[in-house]
Amino acid sequence: MGHRTRNLKHAIAFGFVFLCLGRSCAATSIVVLITPNVIVIGADWQIAVRNGAGQSLPGTRGRKIAAFHHRIVLASAGSLTIGANGYTLHDVFSSMADTDPAIAVSGFVEALRTYLTQKFQDFDLVLKTGKIKAEALPPPHDTLLEFLIVGFEDDAPKEYSVKLKIDWTALHLQDPIVTMLYPNDRKNFYLDAIGDPQRGIGELTDFEGELYKTTFQEMPGELEAWRFDRPLHVDSVRPFACALLNIEVSRNGAKSGYPLTIITVPKVGGLKEDNYQENCEHVTKQKR
Repeated sequence: MGHRTRNLKHAIAFGFVFLCLGRSCAATSIVVLITPNVIVIGADWQIAVRNGAGQSLPGTRGRKIAAFHHRIVLASAGSLTIGANGYTLHDVFSSMADTDPAIAVSGFVEALRTYLTQKFQDFDLVLKTGKIKAEALPPPHDTLLEFLIVGFEDDAPKEYSVKLKIDWTALHLQDPIVTMLYPNDRKNFYLDAIGDPQRGIGELTDFEGELYKTTFQEMPGELEAWRFDRPLHVDSVRPFACALLNIEVSRNGAKSGYPLTIITVPKVGGLKEDNYQENCEHVTKQKR
């Protein structure tokens, strides 16, 4: 299908300068669309805040996605609770901006892994204080941090995930886990979407469901490209990302919301960032 189980879980993320201490900061909407010639990645800015008991608190907004060296994009996702080490996403962005402008995507991922290893080297001491509870993190209650990284390397599109996971039995934060998500067996079109598992983008996996049927009327070519790994015109990829984020926001307004940031990374040419304060426009027919 071009999606995996991990695509349909909650995404937990920090805002650009917002810090949660003893709380989890949640937002659902991050999408990655990949073709041989273009990568589009988008994220909303909503942050839903929960306290240590898992109770919802008033949320805020913050940027969770940034471009580097005009070629690479990093988005923050996964569950996150900050302890005593003073972690902020702003610091991650600042550190990664200092990497070599000629760095390859794989090298950028390694630089992020090194940064996280050093930043969280004493985090086991925080876990042993009991200040962070498993139930404060969304299911499966073990991912403290996750990042998605995309870009072209040797003319091929790449997507990586970097995770920090907690072993609650040992009260131990594992070393960063790096996974190459793309390339994979999909050749023409690939969709990676992190969102609510019951509502929004997740509903599109039910091909007999009402949301899929309604969306198909507006975007038949896009959905068929996703289902059957068919080519999608480069000009239709960003509007499809836009439509998917709109679906997630409309179906999960308490967890995700505007503004939206969508970044287009072409194989050839300059990177383009679009920001939307409200519903972003999208085309209704795939270009042929």
